[in-house]
Amino acid sequence: MRLSSFARPALTIRQTCDNLIKKGFQLLSDYNFILSADRQTELIVFHRASSLNLYKANIRRKNYKTKKEQYKIDCLTEDILDICQDRKSENFYRKVADLMPDEDIYQAISEVKEVRDSGHVKKSLGAVFTSRILKFAEQRGIILR
Repeated sequence: MRLSSFARPALTIRQTCDNLIKKGFQLLSDYNFILSADRQTELIVFHRASSLNLYKANIRRKNYKTKKEQYKIDCLTEDILDICQDRKSENFYRKVADLMPDEDIYQAISEVKEVRDSGHVKKSLGAVFTSRILKFAEQRGIILR
């Protein structure tokens, strides 16, 4: 059986997606093909895993506690806000306080203070903190965004 020029790429995409899902690629939970409005083009729709499912997968994989106590999250968030002075990012900092280990948060805060005290700040302190904490999160396999 000979495949049409449209079927070959679709088959390759299906096999690749199936393999990614089978191997546990966290950003892809499902996919499907649909016809465009003009019925001439086949489109692929990728379905991302929900952030809640990603959070649960990270908890299981790394054996983190599912939730810190609320007062601890509030205190960590305030510590981050004190150094970053960035209230518009409070929700992100709250998520960091909930998901990240305390030692990583305090390490990032310490590095931000060092940058601030050296006087070599080229971007906001919030941006410096965010870049550091995202690096720590990546090393631990925690998805923050």
